[in-house]
Order: sequence, then structure tokens, then C-alpha cells
Amino acid sequence: GPNKALARGQRDPDLLARLAAEGEPPVVRELLQNSQLTEAFVVRIAARRPCRPETLRCIYEHRRWRTRPAVALALARNPFVETEIALKLLPTLNVRDLKDIARDGMLHATLRESAARLYERRRLKGGAEKRNKA
Repeated sequence: GPNKALARGQRDPDLLARLAAEGEPPVVRELLQNSQLTEAFVVRIAARRPCRPETLRCIYEHRRWRTRPAVALALARNPFVETEIALKLLPTLNVRDLKDIARDGMLHATLRESAARLYERRRLKGGAEKRNKA
């Protein structure tokens, strides 16, 4: 369709990010394959609200992007992401980000509770490691 062609030839990052956020999964997949794509741009799509959950899933399914900390964080913090995806990303996040997610009222309760538990576990472990070094 015309959007696929647009996704291929488009240069304006704001328009592209909006197209991606609203786009059909095949268009988004095509876009994510683009070698010109920068991490900053993928973060921009991953952070967009509103955003189709399928779009966020496409980004998650892309190993190249999912493993970038900034992308993982943007996905996990987007209220439009499927909860199961956000939960899978939590262990990859740092302590400060876990704390932020635990306090973010826009996010699913299950996600906030998991983030809070993980945060406490890491904090206690971090504290123990510091004490053992003393």
C-alpha cells in the first residue's frame, strides 16, 4: 500500500514516528528492517502515545532493538504495550527505572507490582554486596 512506500522513502522523523505508531504491523516490520534507522528514532516510536500495541510488539520482536536499553525502557514505560511484553523487559532495566515504573500510575498494576518487587530485591542485593566489601 501507499504507507509501505512512504515508510521506505520518508525522511521526516516526526511523520515517520506517527506513521509507525499508527501503522499496520507489516509496514512497521518493513520500517524496522531499514538499515538507516537510528536507535533514537526507534525510541521515539516506542515512546509514542497513543500507539498500537501491535506496533510495540513488532519492536519487541526485533532482537536488534529490544536489546538496546533505551528502547527496552521506552517499551516498558508505554501504557499501550502488552503487559506480558513489559514484564519480560523488566529484568533488563536498571534499579532507577524499576523504581520509576513501580510509581507510574499510568501503567498496569501487575507491572508496577513486579517492578516494585524486582526493585526491592536488587536494592537489598546491592546493599548486601556493599556491606560484604566493607
